[in-house]
Amino acid sequence: MAAYLMEHTARGSGTVRTTSTVTTPFATPWRAVVTGSTHAELVHNAELVLNLAPVNALADTSWIRPGEVFRCQLTTAAGTAGVDFAVARGPQYIEYDSGWYDPERSSTDATKSIPEIDLPTVLSNAAAKAIGLLLCVNPMALADADSLFGLYKSWGVAGVKLGFINDGTQATTNQMVGTANYPSPAPGRGANRLPPGRCVGSRGRDAGGNRG
Repeated sequence: MAAYLMEHTARGSGTVRTTSTVTTPFATPWRAVVTGSTHAELVHNAELVLNLAPVNALADTSWIRPGEVFRCQLTTAAGTAGVDFAVARGPQYIEYDSGWYDPERSSTDATKSIPEIDLPTVLSNAAAKAIGLLLCVNPMALADADSLFGLYKSWGVAGVKLGFINDGTQATTNQMVGTANYPSPAPGRGANRLPPGRCVGSRGRDAGGNRG
């Protein structure tokens, strides 16, 4: 059976596949409208969304480490300084955002950093000071997510930020669910259901450049 469960303008790049193949009987995600006579009631009734969500499917959640992230400019020096800042000010993670392995919309190789970043040095420094390093990866580089995430795990990368994704499609949903098999937060902008293991809430430099 082919079903068109959701079609809308995608936030990610590339071809969008909206055809979903399902086996009957099947269930689609809940869509709910939360109402209230006051603003306070809206907040109080917001638990409806949580109550409708399926139970946690992860057998082991001991690896989950809540924390804040400090995004660094795309240089080795900035990563080193970011680690020191995190130690002094409290964030548990630093992050290299889009561009750390060449332009995000044209490069598919997320295994080699740009010359300005000595990734092993930054990873070693971060690990020595108990700070996690997150890396942004665009959907184009996820053709073999199993190999990529396995490589990152061997490097000691704490997690992955998937950037903008074509949320709502079966292909993207399956990919997001697959990331739950790896002990690292892997959010995608546009994903707001189970998973991801991390929510994106940027302030400050999200509209600015990473270099400098």
